[in-house]
Amino acid sequence: TVATAAARLDEIPNNHTAKGALDMALHDALAQSRGETLAAHLGARRALIPVSYILGIADLDTALAEASAVYAAGVRVFKVKVGRDWAADAVRIAALRTTLGDDVALYADANECFTPEDGASRLAALREAGLRYCEEPLPVEEVHARAALRAAAVLPVIADDSCFTVRDLRRELALDTFDILNIKTARTGYTASTAMLDLARAAGKGVMVGSQASAGLGTVRAALFAAKDDVDHPSELSFFLKLREDVLEEPLTLHDGFLALEEAARARVDWTRVARELRD
Repeated sequence: TVATAAARLDEIPNNHTAKGALDMALHDALAQSRGETLAAHLGARRALIPVSYILGIADLDTALAEASAVYAAGVRVFKVKVGRDWAADAVRIAALRTTLGDDVALYADANECFTPEDGASRLAALREAGLRYCEEPLPVEEVHARAALRAAAVLPVIADDSCFTVRDLRRELALDTFDILNIKTARTGYTASTAMLDLARAAGKGVMVGSQASAGLGTVRAALFAAKDDVDHPSELSFFLKLREDVLEEPLTLHDGFLALEEAARARVDWTRVARELRD
């Protein structure tokens, strides 16, 4: 069974994306053997999937141009990388707000760059700048500091690197270190992702589906999971907008900032193009 295979894969340390890919392929094969679509097999129900966009690390003019182009595609939720240069971060956030307007939701990804000493003040500054939440503000190994920071309730915290596995998630839930879980199907497949979704929602946590810099195929596979009812935050499914070419037969499109489940479900790989790319 898929569950048995997932348990065996879990015995292999690390190699998360390889194991995730195998798990998703097994679920796809199981769905086909039952004569059902992968979307139906996963319980994907939402016809439209709200997406967010991760702004790349770039100079201010490039970041604003990138954000404006994505805004024109209907996206209204943006993730901003922060932590390397706090003064530059503040300027970029203010410029994004001025350029995009108040109808846009911004949130931060600190990539563990804050410290236990400055974490609360950094989150307070982000809150004052109008950001909604912050992903992984402190180093993962600072477990007790992360729990204390979340308890201070300065700004909602997103868990990502601290929750690579179901076991990690159980630890983080026991310590109550976060408010929103970022699930990456490329990393945890469908079996573990489903378990993580159920655990997070049972604990009253929010859930989004994150990006592993996925091209079209990875986006489609993540979108089918993000269409589940319990995923209650916009998901990071717009990296394909950065690509000049892809391996799907038909390119993905956004509809006023949403992916359509119907289009994601029928997306297919162009194997002729794949063969040509491998040959070249």
